[in-house]
Amino acid sequence: MINDENIRTAIQTAIDAVVAVDSGVITAGVSSPGVFTRQTGSFLTDGFLPNSEVTVSGFSGAAANGVWLVQQVAALALTVRRLDGVTLSTQSPTANARFRIKVPSARKFAGFKFDNPPALRPWVRGTLKTVSSKRTTLVRPARVKNEGLYLLDLFYPLGYGTAAAAQIETALKDALGPGTHLTYGGDKVSLMAIKTAGELEDESFVQLPITIEWWAFGWTLP
Repeated sequence: MINDENIRTAIQTAIDAVVAVDSGVITAGVSSPGVFTRQTGSFLTDGFLPNSEVTVSGFSGAAANGVWLVQQVAALALTVRRLDGVTLSTQSPTANARFRIKVPSARKFAGFKFDNPPALRPWVRGTLKTVSSKRTTLVRPARVKNEGLYLLDLFYPLGYGTAAAAQIETALKDALGPGTHLTYGGDKVSLMAIKTAGELEDESFVQLPITIEWWAFGWTLP
């Protein structure tokens, strides 16, 4: 039988791995509280945008590593704030720094602990739906084809604009396009299409719904 949890985990893991922007490994430090600075290259040219979450790694001072919200972008500087209130203090440059824009870290996925975030940070929700299950052979064990939807919703605080969400949307479409095959726990799922329906607004967030169509084959019990 096809295990929905395996299908869900395969798709969620693929979403988690998507990187929209990557600085690569560079030399960077913290020049003043709340400001990452690099010595060469450009955060602007790399594609970093305000109101995105940036995952930082490679610093020896652990407080600099982790997820930050980008407030301002300049060629050689990223001004950020920590989502948990921690202050970014000055640090000497390291040659191992790396900055990446990924899907928001607050995730309402199966298996993730989730607290409804305040209106100051982005978050994402994922829901798996099986739409149909059909036998494709008559003998037992019979081959079964399941088709369904993975409903992914990106939420960005109202007033942040839509550029950051659109950047993630583009990266997801590039990474999870038709013909993508994913495997988890012995089950293989194939993606047929990924679609968006435009932004929705409520009192606190702009919501960008993304629909991923999938199918998977399995077998009935003997």
